Amino acid sequence: MSAAPPAIPDLDTADAEELRIYQIKSSIYTQLSTRLQVLWNWVYTTVDPQLLELATLRASDQSLYALIKELKKDLCPSDDDWKEQVRTTYRGVTLRPLSGVSQAPESWLLDWTRAHANAQLVDLEEIKGTLPIKDFLRSATKYHPEWAQRELESLARPNTPNTLTLGQYATWLSQLVQDKESSLGVYATFAGRSSNRNTCPCPCRPNIQHSWKPGDCGRLEYALTGRTDRELRSTPTEAEVTQIKERLESAQYNNLREALVKKGWISKVNNGTSQYPGSISA
Repeated sequence: MSAAPPAIPDLDTADAEELRIYQIKSSIYTQLSTRLQVLWNWVYTTVDPQLLELATLRASDQSLYALIKELKKDLCPSDDDWKEQVRTTYRGVTLRPLSGVSQAPESWLLDWTRAHANAQLVDLEEIKGTLPIKDFLRSATKYHPEWAQRELESLARPNTPNTLTLGQYATWLSQLVQDKESSLGVYATFAGRSSNRNTCPCPCRPNIQHSWKPGDCGRLEYALTGRTDRELRSTPTEAEVTQIKERLESAQYNNLREALVKKGWISKVNNGTSQYPGSISA
């Protein structure tokens, strides 16, 4: 350890103030020594013995600081190595949606934001200018194709200045994804209750929509599967079943049909229409 213990005052000549200062310095030294010893122990138990021996031989003195300084030369990447690692990571994350890897948009945007922050930290040239924006938008076509394609076409127009930064495009896409998830949430989760109207092809009464979500609708389940565990005020008639199935095939319920396929209430056939597993025929 590089720090030396405080000198002991002459007990025959030292006054009370000198003794008090010595006690304070001695206490501080003891605390620091304990902490340094913990660090020494950690270094000796975690570093490869051969690397530790070489670093000790090269160290300017026997202090912990000198030892760690030498270990850093062997173990820590250089600035150029770190920059290349950041470049590779950023490029890989940016192009990931186009590589066939399945990842939710929120998860990808989170990974991209972290990679972009590191790229900014090392002042990476690959995030400057229009080209990285185009790369980002091409990847964004997987999650929001209409918006991304529109922005790509806008960037391609001659004499059209771009006023948005790469980070602002990412923030914009994040907001669009959140808005899209909110609008589709009634079809995707089937949990809780909802006050939205016209979310289910099965109105409880004419021109009135129930407040619960389609995945909790017993009449819809019965109409599509021929059975339900939920309590019904009345069993849907054959005419009601036919009406519900016809209404479900409209474009308004495209997303709902996909969710019901996952739920097992219907299955898709090759021509895009739905097939119903229940015993009741439309």
